[in-house]
Amino acid sequence: MFPKNDDQFEETIVNEVAKEKGGWEVKRADGWIFFVPKNSVEPKKGMTARFYGTGIGSPVRGLFLNGKKVFYRTEADDQKKRDIDLYGENVTEWLKRWDKGQTVWSISMGDSDRVMSSVFILPWQRSFVSCFQKNISYQNGKIN
Repeated sequence: MFPKNDDQFEETIVNEVAKEKGGWEVKRADGWIFFVPKNSVEPKKGMTARFYGTGIGSPVRGLFLNGKKVFYRTEADDQKKRDIDLYGENVTEWLKRWDKGQTVWSISMGDSDRVMSSVFILPWQRSFVSCFQKNISYQNGKIN
């Protein structure tokens, strides 16, 4: 059954299905491709696919195949999930990601006098970030 009071969706037909590791790659009638995880409804050519979200190029927050739910999140739940995916659930998780050398995202990276805020840091950029932070601290008289 479809969610009530959510008209932010688009319906299309499944044109092709290819089995992939962990699920299926589904090609829509309009040519766009979407991954369907294995633990959900198995997609088949000709099925009606209902995608929830704001449209092409935006996150998909729900998918139904022939009326069967693959996954679904409200707009609020989807925003919460995306925030956790980006920032982690809390500071401890963020630091674990950093320690493992994974990509991290932070709204604020320390003291307000640092230039770095709202920054996306890839593992290979760590040495640059460290040098940049030391340089800013030096310029602000915090390092002799």
